[in-house]
Amino acid sequence: MLHDREKVQSQKQELGARARRLQQTDASSLPPFYTQLAQSVKFTEMAVQVCAAGLPSNFDLDQPAVIQCAGLLEPWLTKPMMQHVLTGFGGKCKKTAGYAEDGKTSNTFVVKQGKEEAEEFFRKLVKPLGKAPMNLVKVAAAWSSTSWLWGVKPGFHQCGLSPNSAAAFQAHRLG
Repeated sequence: MLHDREKVQSQKQELGARARRLQQTDASSLPPFYTQLAQSVKFTEMAVQVCAAGLPSNFDLDQPAVIQCAGLLEPWLTKPMMQHVLTGFGGKCKKTAGYAEDGKTSNTFVVKQGKEEAEEFFRKLVKPLGKAPMNLVKVAAAWSSTSWLWGVKPGFHQCGLSPNSAAAFQAHRLG
């Protein structure tokens, strides 16, 4: 438990340092998108949620947060199928189109290649909230059931919205 508190404190300090660097940036040199984003989201107030088996029932989905849920993440990542898929993607991602130019690449989980495991992971993460995800079938049939693998070059930085400006959960793992 003490180790988790130290991680949370370290994460808060890092986020605070990033926010101070952003505040010291001359806003006139930035495109309007970034200045509007900085005004609407207070990064220093971003919550760090440590959980064991899913988000707490009172978690606010309308606010950005760093979620540390090793109790779900570690078992998911160590499943044989996930090990197979992640190793395969890791070996190929640097060779895909766009990686050299853009510094990033992505691919979807597919049926019998990690899709079911990814859906189960995210379902368990949000289950304690007791809320069903938004039903987008009429406008985007696969939106709620598509999970992505993505890889980035070391040192890659990006600030922006997700596709369709939709909220998203992301599970990050280095390696």
